[in-house]
Amino acid sequence: MVLIFAIVGILFSSWELIARPFVHNYNGGFIYFSLNTWLQVSKEFIVMALVIYASFYIFILSLIAVQFVFRYLTLVNPRGASVFGGKGTIHWVSYSFVSATIYGSSLFIFGQSDDFSDVYMK
Repeated sequence: MVLIFAIVGILFSSWELIARPFVHNYNGGFIYFSLNTWLQVSKEFIVMALVIYASFYIFILSLIAVQFVFRYLTLVNPRGASVFGGKGTIHWVSYSFVSATIYGSSLFIFGQSDDFSDVYMK
C-alpha cells in the first residue's frame, strides 16, 4: 500500500502541471477551473484533466484513511490487521479507486458550468 501511495503521489504531482487547478468558492457555489495557458488543447481535455486531478486527490485521501485503519488495527488487534495482507490489499486499494471514480464522475456530471451558475458567480 505504501508503494501504491508513493506512485499515486508522484502521478498526482505530475498531473498538477497539466491540469493547473484552481477552485473558487462563493456562497454555496464553486468554480473549478484551470490556469493552464501554455498547453494549447481543447476545453474538453482541460475539463477531463481537472476531473482526473480531483480523482487523484480523493484516491490519496481515501488511501490515507485505509492506512489509518490499518495502523489502528495493528495497535489494537494485530490479528485483525491480517485482512490487509495478500489479496486484502487489492480490496482496500479498490475501495480507494471506487471512491475516486465516484467523486470524479460526480464532479464531471454535476460540476459543469451553465448560464445560471456563470451569472451567479459573477
